[in-house]
Amino acid sequence: MNRIFVGVFAVVSLVLASSAAAQVTGSVGYSHIDDEISLGALQGTVGYRLPVMEGAAGSGYFIPEFRVGLGINDDTFMGVKVEIDNYYGLAPRFQYETDGGFYGFVQGSYVNYKAKFSYMGESASESGWEFGAGLGVGIAFSDMLGAEVSYERVDDGDVFNISMRFGF
Repeated sequence: MNRIFVGVFAVVSLVLASSAAAQVTGSVGYSHIDDEISLGALQGTVGYRLPVMEGAAGSGYFIPEFRVGLGINDDTFMGVKVEIDNYYGLAPRFQYETDGGFYGFVQGSYVNYKAKFSYMGESASESGWEFGAGLGVGIAFSDMLGAEVSYERVDDGDVFNISMRFGF
């Protein structure tokens, strides 16, 4: 896990050094994961907005993000309690913003999920990397604050997110 943090730090450092017109962005929100069971997590992201296109009605940005999450809701499946312990990974997105403050985005992800399973006093955990893809919409109330909702398909599960987005 330390290698991932070092790698992310190196990439972010290179990006920061290469583009003065970009800005740091982040979000905090709730994720609902539905895959025969329903799980919930608090999620945070940090990313860097890189301008990639300028149009008459808005602008496009590539935003590589680092994502972390912590499970807060568990569920039971056939007597086995299932919960998300944590997750972390990368989630790059392409975002198109209109001049009116609305935006839409498409996003990919490569995230390591760690889950716990408990049954009759015994427990086990499992982790693994999963690819995902999704889309979402949002509104920027100002340069520093916005809100968004998104849907992502990860493996065979549906992930619904609602987040507050911040600019720094």
